[in-house]
Amino acid sequence: MRTRPFELLIAAWTQVLVFLGLILGLFLVRSGLGTSGPEALDGLSGPGASGGLLSGLLGLLSSPQVQTLVLLGLGALMLITIPLFLKASRALLLCCPMGLLFFLGLTLHFFSAQGLAPIISSDSPLLSSGSAFSQLWWGGLMAIWVVGTAPALLSPRCHLLFLNPNMRWWLSAERKTIKNKVVLNTPGGHSLLTATQDLSSTGAFVPMGPSQFERLGLSLGDRLEFKLWAKDNYKDPLNLSAQVVRYGVGPIWSVQGLGLHFIEADPHTQNEVDRLVAEAPDY
Repeated sequence: MRTRPFELLIAAWTQVLVFLGLILGLFLVRSGLGTSGPEALDGLSGPGASGGLLSGLLGLLSSPQVQTLVLLGLGALMLITIPLFLKASRALLLCCPMGLLFFLGLTLHFFSAQGLAPIISSDSPLLSSGSAFSQLWWGGLMAIWVVGTAPALLSPRCHLLFLNPNMRWWLSAERKTIKNKVVLNTPGGHSLLTATQDLSSTGAFVPMGPSQFERLGLSLGDRLEFKLWAKDNYKDPLNLSAQVVRYGVGPIWSVQGLGLHFIEADPHTQNEVDRLVAEAPDY
């Protein structure tokens, strides 16, 4: 099964939906509905350096230009997180808290009918603090974002994917159960006649017990040269090089063995490997 976890798919589509909502909000702001009048700050224009500084800061924050930059930044963050969710990237541990802070700031502002409404106001029903329309719009976007991303961020299964890149099965090449004869040539000069347990276009799994692994003197990172025979061509084996990337229980069958990653395969050899995988039946 190569389908991504449904939590990640829901989260990715949530980012698309929220991004479209932000773009629509940005269009309404830039269409002239988001113009803030200077009278909104009259209550803070009193004497004193602190009052003037606060007045200037709030005037900057309430300007359509800054609002546009905030929406663009939040929209860019939504776009960035789409591939991150699809890949279960650890970068989400940074991006998602940033998005949450953005939305918390917007919510605190647009739901503050009594607190910030006299300080930061706008003629636009989309931007004005305390207006029912702004609460519905921005509060709804935040609710969609939280509901859509929470399952992916809180799911134990997704936590394992965030922390273990090797477990992201949908990003690795498709494996099929293919038991073909191979001869392994180890760096220590040993040779071993065995067979693959499964094969993909980028690697193979070869069953091997612990005693055999120790006898051959293998370790992670070793480079092996080996020959792979196709069942329809026993005369001309494929000469491949691979690196030992893991030793343990295989991804398909519960047997111990070597996880090998192909390196420096020439085009003809790679095409033959791809053909073997494509023609193998699905079990």
